[in-house]
Amino acid sequence: MSDRVPDKGTLLAAAAKRTANDPMFMGFLLASHRRGGFNLADIATEFGMNEASIVALALCRCPRQSPELFAKDVYAIAAHSGVSAERIAAVVRRADALAALRSGDSAQMMAAAQDEIDPPPTAPSKL
Repeated sequence: MSDRVPDKGTLLAAAAKRTANDPMFMGFLLASHRRGGFNLADIATEFGMNEASIVALALCRCPRQSPELFAKDVYAIAAHSGVSAERIAAVVRRADALAALRSGDSAQMMAAAQDEIDPPPTAPSKL
């Protein structure tokens, strides 16, 4: 028996990998996005992020689907993880579209394909 205690990063990475099996968490969507399962190094490379950011993203709950809450949740996840809101929204929508394809629900597939995250408001330009 070893007296060695894993460091916090190792424990968080292990927890993040476990989220790949729970549809409540972003880790589940990342795993379905990758089709090859949940591999921190591969996902980090694809996203151009460090593994700590991907762990933080995976441990977040998925955004709520209602239009008024989706953007708010995506921006909160982005602020927490350091992954762009656009990238997060794309992962969520792709997972939604794949799930709709697998279930044969064309109405759900169209909704997943059409939803967009509203960009942050910008100041009006002066002409």
